[in-house]
Amino acid sequence: KMKQNETNDVAYDYLNSFIYSTPWIDKVRRIDDLASITKSQVIEFASKNYTDNYVIVYKRLGKDTTIAKVEKPPITPLELNRKDESVFMKEFNSTESENIKPVFVNYKEKIKRKTLGSGVELNYIKNTTNELFNLTYLIDMGQAHNKKLALAVNYLPFLGTSKYSPAQLQEEFYKLGINMDVSTGQRRSYVFISGLEKSLEQGIKLLEHVLAEVQPDRKSYDEYVEGILKKRTDSKLNKGQILYGGLRSYGTHGSKSPFTDVLSEKELKAIDPAELTAIIKKICNYKHYLFYYGKNDAEYAGNVIDKYHTVKGSLLDYPDEKKYPELDINENKVYFAHYDMVQAEILILAKDELFNKDLMPYASMFGSYFGSGLSSIMFQEIRESKGLAYSAYATYSIPGQPDKYHYLFAYLGTQVNKLHEAVPAALQILSNMPEAEKQFIAAKESVIKNIETERITKSSIFWSSLSNKDRGID
Repeated sequence: KMKQNETNDVAYDYLNSFIYSTPWIDKVRRIDDLASITKSQVIEFASKNYTDNYVIVYKRLGKDTTIAKVEKPPITPLELNRKDESVFMKEFNSTESENIKPVFVNYKEKIKRKTLGSGVELNYIKNTTNELFNLTYLIDMGQAHNKKLALAVNYLPFLGTSKYSPAQLQEEFYKLGINMDVSTGQRRSYVFISGLEKSLEQGIKLLEHVLAEVQPDRKSYDEYVEGILKKRTDSKLNKGQILYGGLRSYGTHGSKSPFTDVLSEKELKAIDPAELTAIIKKICNYKHYLFYYGKNDAEYAGNVIDKYHTVKGSLLDYPDEKKYPELDINENKVYFAHYDMVQAEILILAKDELFNKDLMPYASMFGSYFGSGLSSIMFQEIRESKGLAYSAYATYSIPGQPDKYHYLFAYLGTQVNKLHEAVPAALQILSNMPEAEKQFIAAKESVIKNIETERITKSSIFWSSLSNKDRGID
């Protein structure tokens, strides 16, 4: 509940209290009410109520033969009126409101940095909201440096240690009110714990025990691989994965991309789990840094981390990163993937220059005015006026690293019989953007309002700073 109330979701508590006429004091007391329930009461309730009153839902694959075909009526294009305003619109626009003053984060002030006894850098932001903390170990090394690293990191939650079985380990974290999780991307890996501040020291101690004493297990590894292969099979049936994952990466990279460069089924099954636990045990031998967000001060947190997080010798440099060049796009090409459905979905990609921070405000304006939302040119022209698509939008992408390219990206979801009209119409307005002065001014105001009202707070300050740093922005 404390975690949930860190965000504006707390407003929904007020809303639901009002809608269901629940006295606010009862909402506030709910945690105390739960605390008064005993284990025996829970068992008694479950034994009485959870008997044979269950439901099983089966998802079957196949064709529905009961669908009735309906003749589609012709759609008459609407003439878009971007000049006239309703009385309500005029009154609304004439209502004056004070501009909210934007708040820009000074990262150097907000993020404190401290070098620990081990030589590792600790980034620190004080939590002034509640009694929770999170501590993250960051290693700027990912799947592009070692394909087995992602496999090892994601295998960790299934394992036990020299002292605990996997189930016992989960229970130990649970008793402390702490979650442990791991993740890895192409260029960075994360190991983190979060939970009750009072359990910080015990949580770090347990995490370090896991990293040092994790034990391989053949049975759990085989089940882990089965899960990976099942996900891959499911992905081949998932049109979103096919379109946004496979087809899009094929358009930008060709046959060799991060999407396709994965361990094969044969390679997965041939791996010795001990090789993966060895990778986990050595992960903090590489250069890494820490981020702590909590109520304790940096001095205390640093001392506790130093107590358990020891580094032997000099930290290792990362292995060479594998690069996946993006294709030169000098001519129009069409890639097609068959999927058994009544709609057609189209992505349009056009490659631009390498990351340029000066293009970021233009990308925001492009999205606000032309590309996304119900009032955008793309949506109004393709869907609302001409009725050529269920959905239509366009964006100008902002890459996350300076060695990646900007792309113009457009999407159409339409009926197959409208494909020959929808695509030329989209290409036409992408090439010759309609000018609508009032909408352009409204779009600009929308971007400015977003800047004025945006607040980067709490732990997001660090992650926002890191995102900038990845792009080479100080």
